[in-house]
Amino acid sequence: MKRVINYIFVFVSLSFMSCNEDNEVFQVERPSGLSVTVDVVGKTTEMPNGDGSGIVIIEATATGVVKYDFYINDTKRASTLDGKYTHTFEAIGINQNDIRVEAVSVSGGISESTRNISILREDDTTDGELIISGPLPGQVLVWSDEFDSGSLDSSNWVFETGDLGVNNELQRYTDRSDNLVVEDGLLKITAKAEQLDGNAYTSARIKTQGKREFRFGTMEARIKLALGQGTWPAFWMLGANIDEVGWPVCGEIDIMEYVGRNPIRTYSNVFFPGNTGADNTTSRSLDVDGLDEGFHVFRAEWDTNKIVFKVDGVEYNTFTITDGLPFRDDFFFILNVAMGGDFGGAVSADFTEATMEVDYVRVYQ
Repeated sequence: MKRVINYIFVFVSLSFMSCNEDNEVFQVERPSGLSVTVDVVGKTTEMPNGDGSGIVIIEATATGVVKYDFYINDTKRASTLDGKYTHTFEAIGINQNDIRVEAVSVSGGISESTRNISILREDDTTDGELIISGPLPGQVLVWSDEFDSGSLDSSNWVFETGDLGVNNELQRYTDRSDNLVVEDGLLKITAKAEQLDGNAYTSARIKTQGKREFRFGTMEARIKLALGQGTWPAFWMLGANIDEVGWPVCGEIDIMEYVGRNPIRTYSNVFFPGNTGADNTTSRSLDVDGLDEGFHVFRAEWDTNKIVFKVDGVEYNTFTITDGLPFRDDFFFILNVAMGGDFGGAVSADFTEATMEVDYVRVYQ
């Protein structure tokens, strides 16, 4: 009996050791050395809660990280690869807010850090007509279309027509005056509910490909958005080599995207191989009171190292350019109003038409 007990003891001991070894093999490792800084824009001794913009710049670093998740008051707002995120608080007055950063390892381990900040957001008096635009220090205007000629300038723009078969969109693009006119100093692109060659909606899309292409600078447009559930207006850029290398190798810069189902929110993105669709970690949004009223300035400040996206002078998205990405090459502009699709969503049953008005497009270098 004693020998049997000894055998049982040895077996149990070996089994326990085996479990320990398995646990060590599959142990989830957490990122180490997580460091988080939160910069409240405009914070000084005299203004300890910031300059009233409500903007904070968050930067995190750690070892053994595959991504960083950013939570504002327990709501996830962004995931980034570089540990950088800029957030704008909208609540008016001085408010306390929790900012939590989670660094995630390849095995799923999480290290986190939370900061509580006090930040001032002043009432936004912008009525859509107050604009913040123009060159950065050292830049000059190198090209613009002010849309003052009474017709579309063919030295700048070409139409894209037909059903382009992208994003499950519902419109057919035309070059008709029903869908695009230049009048009263404005470019007007109108999406309409009408049947044409199998599509339930018509609209227009123009581009500067082969005519006006740019590398670096401040890209800016003053736009009044097309409203209504299902609309998807955009001001964006594609790599000039798209016909040779295709998308997304050519790269894409979305300076402004808007969907009518959320009337006060605008988006900016970049796309490149490994960062498309569901795996896009660069998309950012900004809620702007009055975005659905009047004109607003949408711009991208682009240099060899980064692209900074702004609306009415408010910075809300910064993308860092690294070696091997396509954002150190020439790009061209696109202006369009899509309907429905993967991002535009369902179109309201009572939709008839909606117009995007563009005051100008300018490039400073």
